[in-house]
Amino acid sequence: MLGDYMKYHYYLITIIMSVLILGCSTSHEIKYYSIDSLSALSVSDSKEPETIYLKRLSIPEFLDSTNLVYRKSKYEWIQTNNHKWISPLKDILKISLKKQFTNNGYILLDVKCPSELNCGELSIQIKDFSGSFNSESTVDFDWIYSKDNKICYGNVAKVVNFKENSYESMIDALNEAWQDVNFKLISEIKTCKK
Repeated sequence: MLGDYMKYHYYLITIIMSVLILGCSTSHEIKYYSIDSLSALSVSDSKEPETIYLKRLSIPEFLDSTNLVYRKSKYEWIQTNNHKWISPLKDILKISLKKQFTNNGYILLDVKCPSELNCGELSIQIKDFSGSFNSESTVDFDWIYSKDNKICYGNVAKVVNFKENSYESMIDALNEAWQDVNFKLISEIKTCKK
């Protein structure tokens, strides 16, 4: 009889502990983030917008996820579980690029241009789009632009320090760096056409 009593308490304690552990492990709130194109960076003039075909936007597989990525060391990146992009990063960056180019007098298409438009072609290879433990957000990409048998290419990169140690601050710094490198890219494309 005492054995049954002990088994009952053992099972009861096991069930209570399991519920407590499971309750604690599932209580983490998941936060979602995006970046925004800032219209304040617009330098559009009033002429007819030029059309550019975004031929390719490549991004490393470990970055193209809904999980935020931060750099733990020079050679190690970690994906977060509770801090996520609202959609895969490649989609977010493509939408943001289109907004920024539109704000600067371009139409950026992700489908092949009709021949009568005489579009330029742009390819972008994202190399880094992450925050780090040392409170820096880094955006780095290579680009190639071609039009009328003229080819220009280069790299644009920017590192922005977080203002405080939080994911929100990391996203703000990534957004600032992303807007700045896009503005530099647009300026280099304008210079390339001359």
